[in-house]
Amino acid sequence: MSTSAIFTLRVKNGRERDAALLLKSKVEHHKLNIQSILVVDNLRGYIFAEGTKHDVEAGAKEISQFAGKVIGKVTLESLDQHLVPKPTISTISVGDIVEIISGPFKGSRAKIRELTLTREELTLDLLDSRISIPLIMHADTVRLVERGGSAQSSDDE
Repeated sequence: MSTSAIFTLRVKNGRERDAALLLKSKVEHHKLNIQSILVVDNLRGYIFAEGTKHDVEAGAKEISQFAGKVIGKVTLESLDQHLVPKPTISTISVGDIVEIISGPFKGSRAKIRELTLTREELTLDLLDSRISIPLIMHADTVRLVERGGSAQSSDDE
């Protein structure tokens, strides 16, 4: 009897959820030995299935969303980076250039003037503005565009 492991399956980009649902249906219908199926939102083109290699391959067979064979085993530790999202504030620093991705300034670029780690807030200077007006926003409302500057932050205000 084969032991369970986590296997990576290559699927068509954008079809990850469809492939997982079809695999789930096949598992239920054919009573395959697959304990779990994982779709990671920020990892396009792949899904993960926990079970025996024979059953994972049998489940993926003849499903059009799968783009190939079962790729191989994966450890749970290697999936950790995809399972627990990193806070945006941990990836940026003072002096970085960011794009605002939501709110009234959406699409504008700004330079980070200050970080408040405990509240995950940023003080920004809009690059498009002629007047320097500090703008305070939550870290999740920006996307890193370019690295720059020194790393300084305040713990709380």
